[in-house]
Amino acid sequence: MIPAGPPPPRPIRARAVWSGVGLAVLGHLLVAGLLAVVLWATGDGLGQLFIGGSLLGQLVLFATVTTAGTVLIVKGDRGLGLGLFIGWAAGLIVLPVVGFGICVAAISAS
Repeated sequence: MIPAGPPPPRPIRARAVWSGVGLAVLGHLLVAGLLAVVLWATGDGLGQLFIGGSLLGQLVLFATVTTAGTVLIVKGDRGLGLGLFIGWAAGLIVLPVVGFGICVAAISAS
């Protein structure tokens, strides 16, 4: 007798992918927000703290997204796992551009 094979994979749902994208972008915003609060509270050594804090925060976010996304994909929730990876990469590209635009607008206004 031949044993039954694994069940067919669940379909990737758009809502799950968008949820993953939203969670990853929210992670980027939390890293930036926490860094801004720390910089505002300390007030000195801004350049080094900003670069170090940004890199450390993004490294932690990358490790979290990679671990969670991989576990979700392996366990069958491919939509959410894929969305986390897409959102992390998109946030890494888009959010610094938006931040640069905000800085330019703030400098121009002053």
